[in-house]
Amino acid sequence: MVESKDFKKGIIQLDWEHKKMHMLIEDYHEKIRNTQMLRVNRDIQQFLNEEESGGKKQVKEIQTLEHTLAIQNRYQQQVIDSKKRVLKELKKVVRQKEKVNEEFEAKLKEMNFDYNIRKNVSQVILAKYLFQWIT
Repeated sequence: MVESKDFKKGIIQLDWEHKKMHMLIEDYHEKIRNTQMLRVNRDIQQFLNEEESGGKKQVKEIQTLEHTLAIQNRYQQQVIDSKKRVLKELKKVVRQKEKVNEEFEAKLKEMNFDYNIRKNVSQVILAKYLFQWIT
């Protein structure tokens, strides 16, 4: 009984392994079909052709990119120089405005001083007038 039970287990295990191998074979066949059916688009064709031709196109592309980068760097430097000039001019204008503001502040202090003197004089005259009027 034990022997027939072990024999039956062995058969079931072998059957399971057999099914597993059939599934693996089907997976491999599916992968082969997918690989064979893969459509090669233009980009892949260009890449494969470049590999065969020694990468001449890549060298030309790199040179073009380096040239473009050099042009962009020159343009960027021109923009930076222009901004520096504008900044320098603006700083000059700010200094001039600060001078004008200092002059106005000095005049304002002088005018404020004159106003306070006149105010005090008028208060004294008013007080004198009121004092005379009361007495």
